[in-house]
Amino acid sequence: VLSLIHVNELILYLLTGRSRGTTACGVELATNYDICDGRIHACADLPPELALADIAPDGSFHLQHPDLGHLVAYKEALGCCSCGVHAYCGGRCPVQAAAGPELLAQYCTLMRLHVQVVQNHFPEVLSLLKKHDISLQTLYNKSACLAQFTDVTP
Repeated sequence: VLSLIHVNELILYLLTGRSRGTTACGVELATNYDICDGRIHACADLPPELALADIAPDGSFHLQHPDLGHLVAYKEALGCCSCGVHAYCGGRCPVQAAAGPELLAQYCTLMRLHVQVVQNHFPEVLSLLKKHDISLQTLYNKSACLAQFTDVTP
């Protein structure tokens, strides 16, 4: 198995029919935070004014479970849910969205092309997986599982 993490992850999504259900980083779930400059952030790459809480000198903080749905509100205007690759993509990164609609549209085009290239080679991929007796679990264990630890949006 070649360690093409994002490609192997996509292959698993295509084979299983699973849907990501969130953006790739899952920032809108408010289950993972970054600490920068004494503040708690939903994502270290978001602007400082979007910090969720300050950390006091004694280390205490007050963080209510925030509703971060506004970070992915752009998905409706972009038409993410009706996009043919949304199950895998999950919508673009909120930081990319903040950069403006033109850049966001370019990323979407690249994502659709990425998925299309893999889909075009899918019969060959399936054949090779079968020929080399590579299970979905093996594909996940040897490569795709690493996607959750990367800073690479699919």
